[in-house]
Amino acid sequence: MDNLPQPIARQIDHQKQQRGGELEPRGMVAQAVALYLPGPAESADKCPNDVLIYLLDILVAAENVDSVDLVVDYLAWARGLMANLGFPGQNLTASLDHLAMSIERDGGFYGGRLANLLRRAERRLDQLAPGHISQSCDSRPLTGMAAHYLDDVLAGRDGAAEQRVIDAADRGMPLADIYIEIIGPVMREVGRLWHANRISVAQEHYVSATVQAVLGALYPRLFNGPAKGPVMMVACVQGDLHEIGPRMVADLFQANGWDSHFLGSDTAPGMVASFAEHVDAELVALSAMMTGNLPALAAQIALLRARDVDGKRKILVGGHPFSLDADLWRRVGADGYAADGHQALDWARALPGWSRRLGGGR
Repeated sequence: MDNLPQPIARQIDHQKQQRGGELEPRGMVAQAVALYLPGPAESADKCPNDVLIYLLDILVAAENVDSVDLVVDYLAWARGLMANLGFPGQNLTASLDHLAMSIERDGGFYGGRLANLLRRAERRLDQLAPGHISQSCDSRPLTGMAAHYLDDVLAGRDGAAEQRVIDAADRGMPLADIYIEIIGPVMREVGRLWHANRISVAQEHYVSATVQAVLGALYPRLFNGPAKGPVMMVACVQGDLHEIGPRMVADLFQANGWDSHFLGSDTAPGMVASFAEHVDAELVALSAMMTGNLPALAAQIALLRARDVDGKRKILVGGHPFSLDADLWRRVGADGYAADGHQALDWARALPGWSRRLGGGR
């Protein structure tokens, strides 16, 4: 089970202790794939296995927070991906039915709950329009500088792409506009292109690397004075590797007078809590881009609460799952949710006493 997502692995360990080692989800997935998703020869060998293995993680996370919407969105994403790779839709449906049956048969009471959730999500998805896609793939066509940037990078002209953004910053384009109008749309479009099987994983990583370089090049041009506002920190929860969005949030807060600190991706709960105490952070922003990381997020929030003796520290959350379920942020124990840096700033400014302590922003 070394390669299994941690939440489902922990549940499996528990079930094995209770049932003498009968439950083996990787075997369930392998059987469902072998029976119904052999797929075209040109498809990635492990893709169906990975999709269904992660579905188990999604089910655990969604069951913990009582949200069928999270599973529906993932199934829509998986259906689109499988279709783009050449897998017939009815084969995916059959594999999901087989997986639900296996979970229910071998997983005891908990497995029955997960199987129930999966079937509810399948029924809900069937009621949606045939062309319904995951929100994570619903990006608008790129225009202007964002389109030119991505065209340059995919053509191997990463230096020219970076220079476009640097020139715009030097001409006075606000940081928020660069992030919201160029970087954010580019990253969403890259995810859509990968999902559509139009670019490879390597190209997706390449674009992300160029964006990281751009963010690093922008930093000294945009932050040249001491921060005097409230202290805040941003981190991706343990297991989450999507750090570009959270990094932009930290930058936007810094540019608007906050003393912000970015801890990066995959941060351990104890590390986040200790750093919050070290810098006396008044606001902690946590990102969980993947639904399977919600249990880690909830555990991180619980630890922060337990170590916040005065109860004054605010916790803001962000990431794709929160765009699917309007009340999810409350159920994981946060104080609020923001979809992007602009919303995060607006939320923070509305908190009593904070707005008057902030300097001018860009």
